[in-house]
Amino acid sequence: MWIDAICINQKDNVEKGAQVDMMGKIYRRASRVIAWLGPSADDSDVAMSEIALWGSQVEVDLKTWTLRPGSSKDTRDTDLSDVSKPMYFHGNEIRPISVLLGRPWFSRLWIRQEIFLANSNAIISCGASNTSWKRFRNGLILLHQKDYTLHNLADIEDRETTNKTLFKLRQAINRLHEFAYQRTPVRIGDLRENFKLASCKDPQDRIYAILSMLATEDRKNLRIMPDYTSTVAEVYKDFTSRSFQVFRNIDLLLQCEIGVNTTKNIPTWVPDWSRNLKAPVPLNGAFASSQVVFRYDLASAQNVLRVAGVRTTVVESVGPGVYDGLQNGLVFKQQVDMIRKAILATDTLAVNYEDGTALEILARTLNADWFSSRYNPPPAWVTDLKDGVDALRQLLSGNFEFDRGSQARIAIDGILNTLVGRCLGRDVHGSPILCPRNSRPGDEVCVFLGCLSAILLRRIGDSHVVVGSCLTVDSLDGVALLGPLPQGVRAARVYDEEWHWAFVNDNTGDVSFFDPRLDVDGLGYIVEDEKRKAQEEGQSALSVEFDPFKKLVQERTGRELQWFELI
Repeated sequence: MWIDAICINQKDNVEKGAQVDMMGKIYRRASRVIAWLGPSADDSDVAMSEIALWGSQVEVDLKTWTLRPGSSKDTRDTDLSDVSKPMYFHGNEIRPISVLLGRPWFSRLWIRQEIFLANSNAIISCGASNTSWKRFRNGLILLHQKDYTLHNLADIEDRETTNKTLFKLRQAINRLHEFAYQRTPVRIGDLRENFKLASCKDPQDRIYAILSMLATEDRKNLRIMPDYTSTVAEVYKDFTSRSFQVFRNIDLLLQCEIGVNTTKNIPTWVPDWSRNLKAPVPLNGAFASSQVVFRYDLASAQNVLRVAGVRTTVVESVGPGVYDGLQNGLVFKQQVDMIRKAILATDTLAVNYEDGTALEILARTLNADWFSSRYNPPPAWVTDLKDGVDALRQLLSGNFEFDRGSQARIAIDGILNTLVGRCLGRDVHGSPILCPRNSRPGDEVCVFLGCLSAILLRRIGDSHVVVGSCLTVDSLDGVALLGPLPQGVRAARVYDEEWHWAFVNDNTGDVSFFDPRLDVDGLGYIVEDEKRKAQEEGQSALSVEFDPFKKLVQERTGRELQWFELI
């Protein structure tokens, strides 16, 4: 038997580092992991029983997160997996479930590897009650995807109190969203998003607690040994620098944001993971630099990172940064009204919502362009651009009636998710920009080689600080570097065990994993070899020589490829 609280000497930093390095192996090899939520209290037995029962009635596709009826003979309620139909509660079930899901266990960062690295025998225990982790997780995902009501709602006199109780349950479930939906292995680019609400006592553990959940090859290549004698800034900077080198991208810049750092002596190009931050959803679907990997020069002693890229536009004005309020307990209609007021307050963005072209650009910006055309084939949980435009027009008109599960509601939910922690702005040409919350007029929108999203910079003398990730329609799909795609070709994600970027020819139906705009000799790679490799591996990462690529960017876009010094 191994119990972390007993087996690790927390006062010995050297011993603790060695023990922490073994924890992943221990959980993977254990014959059974028992996750202990604590003693029975507040009718926790009722909550455990109900969640286990609901989890036994459904199956969850962990690739698409879709529900289907359970396949066992114990499945009695086949309607439970239908997200268009509400869940019915008895009044005495609601509070116990809310209280159970608010227990400290769920917010601890270290329990993630404990339960997600365990085998199928893992169980969740609370007092004398226990159930399998699979059933418990199924129950959480079911609760997240369904609407709630009571069996005897028509007979309840105090509707206000009842609605508040149901809303508290919804809040408890929403807080566990990133926990219930966590994938394993964990990707480096998802660190902030997956663990933003998880807590730990030691800030170094923001890195050390997730190492064992990375893919085996990633752990091997990063070669990080927990070292609690290093400062927090040293741990974060070392992890970031190693990630740049191993993965040949600078996507960790998407997790940087000015004005939220609390760790001393940390450059703005290094994410500060120490804060339990309600971080924005990452803009990792922008595909800003297409398949070009990054070029960099890291001067470690000076904390300077030099990266290659282009400046695309400059922020002229920034709207109200009110979007943290979207996570602070507002009901859906209040959230939608907040969004409408913020859009209309940002003068040129949407004042004429009858202008189809302007509204289309705004919809793509607000939704980070997560529409069906960017998938092949599109999953059920995204909508098409037309529905997104119609939903935005309805929102701006003041009509907030969006039925759960409808295409319009999917589009509005996408906007709500994207705007958390962000604000709207416009550039010097009057086009909308999705900005970090601490943006200012004069900040520069840049696209770097090897970075999925555009990055907002602020000039400090001859250098720049990273303000955060941003999005404009012109920064999508490598257009800022390579110009538009050929007629009839679009960038889209295709699924094969995981999502990969590809190029779909809508005229022929062909799918290529090589960007046709990079079918150019003299850039530092052999085109035919890279094409063949891309089709075999389902992805491509092209290292280009600076001077020839600079010439190509100038010819295609009129922009100058240059070096930016980040501090």
